[in-house]
Amino acid sequence: MNARAVWTLIGLMARRDRVRSSIWLLALTGLVSSTYQAMTELFADQAARDAFAAQVALIPTQLALLGPVYDTSVAGLTAWRVSAFSLFVGMFAFFSVTRHGRALEQQGQMELVVSRQVGRLWPMRLAVLWSMALVVLLGTLFALVMIGQGVPVADGLLLGWSFSMDGLVMAAIAAVVSQVWAQARTVNLVTGAIMTGGFFLNAIGRINDSWLVWLSPIAWVQRTQPFAANNWWVLGVGLVIVGVFLVVAEVLLRGRAYGAGYVHDQRDTSLSVPTAIGPMALWWRLNRTSYLAWLVASAVLAVLITGLASSIETQFATSPQLVALLEMIGGSDQLMLAYMGFMLVIVAMLASAAAIMALLQVRQLEQRQLLELWLAGQWSRTQLFGLTTGWAIFQSTSVLMVYAVVAAYLAPSSLYGVGDVMITALVYLPAVVLTVALGATLWGYQPQWLGAMWLWLALNGAVAFLNDLWLLDNSVVQFVPLAHTPLYLVDMTITVYPLMVGVVALIVLAVVYRGWIRRDAGR
Repeated sequence: MNARAVWTLIGLMARRDRVRSSIWLLALTGLVSSTYQAMTELFADQAARDAFAAQVALIPTQLALLGPVYDTSVAGLTAWRVSAFSLFVGMFAFFSVTRHGRALEQQGQMELVVSRQVGRLWPMRLAVLWSMALVVLLGTLFALVMIGQGVPVADGLLLGWSFSMDGLVMAAIAAVVSQVWAQARTVNLVTGAIMTGGFFLNAIGRINDSWLVWLSPIAWVQRTQPFAANNWWVLGVGLVIVGVFLVVAEVLLRGRAYGAGYVHDQRDTSLSVPTAIGPMALWWRLNRTSYLAWLVASAVLAVLITGLASSIETQFATSPQLVALLEMIGGSDQLMLAYMGFMLVIVAMLASAAAIMALLQVRQLEQRQLLELWLAGQWSRTQLFGLTTGWAIFQSTSVLMVYAVVAAYLAPSSLYGVGDVMITALVYLPAVVLTVALGATLWGYQPQWLGAMWLWLALNGAVAFLNDLWLLDNSVVQFVPLAHTPLYLVDMTITVYPLMVGVVALIVLAVVYRGWIRRDAGR
């Protein structure tokens, strides 16, 4: 090992991440700060905070998504509400591992370095360590924000480092997955599926007060209970789990060849000039595995959401307070419809993620100089643009439709039909198409910034789940389509807004097409 070369690699990671990671760090830290300010303004006295905590305890949906309120101070309510950011911290962590590890290895950008300077093991090790350093920094920034508001130093540090633990665990899991699969996109898909499944296991465990919460790799804030029980020992458990995953990753790393994985990816054999098969057939061969994986993920998500709904409905029947509440708002069916409609935001985010991953796949092919070969053959730029954007829209639409069919099949027939859920899912489609259009804009004009679409997705999620605290003006929220799209399942009305979003998306795609046909492939 060349120590100087190792520090050079660290400097390279810092240079590549100087803008991307800065945006993530500042955005997430700003969300914590704004949430604290919103809690201060909304709940001016202790009585109001106590009443709110009592109300949360009666609403199973809130318990499932955010857990119980352990402390009714402003800091305690902030910790309760920002616990949803665990997903964003986890995404930030495993994307960083993949970006600096498996993605560079897949593109062949580290072959000269590993052959002479640092050896084949260190690039992946440094990718994991760099990601862990970033999430520790992120958690420390969270803590400094809270300490700056006057909370006790120990409590603020526990809150921040609990979020760091979310990132550390997800980075360690990504390190293991990166050894198993050779494709960066597959690594992101599998790790994201593990995180999402853990989120719903955690939600089901909270509703039923069971041990399932400990199977989730995220939501450590809800286990440490900052500003209440202050369970520092839970962080020790997390560090042990991280250590186990890192040992497994190291063993797997030593046992595989550079650039390879333990699961053979058949798509590598299809990356040739499409002479024997047409463009559509080649595109299907390249994307069939990931496409089927997205459909399975959508179906599993539908099962988890409807299963969680059953747990919530059971709690309805055992709580007199909830019965009284339901009578006031129109019965359990109406509340369950609101729950299922709200969960469609998560499904629409999953569909948007599928679209983003489809665009990133094309960018990876471009970086591997395969698009140049195809364009020199029988493909035209118009065909390639149409296939890229069309496939992204088709894949995301399929995710929405599979969820609609499975959710409608599992839900009681008296609640809603397949047609209702399908129409609701299609109401979100224009917002998803706009995500495709924005991603295609970056691909057409500034392809190196295509990964910034994950920030767009995070922004939509943050506004969708936190706007009841921020109380943003409607003129602002309308520019965040996933958060602004109406819940058709509840009120059975379709406004003109989704149609306007769809028109804007088509206009953007038309403009982007002109940019794509003029730039050099591989830039």
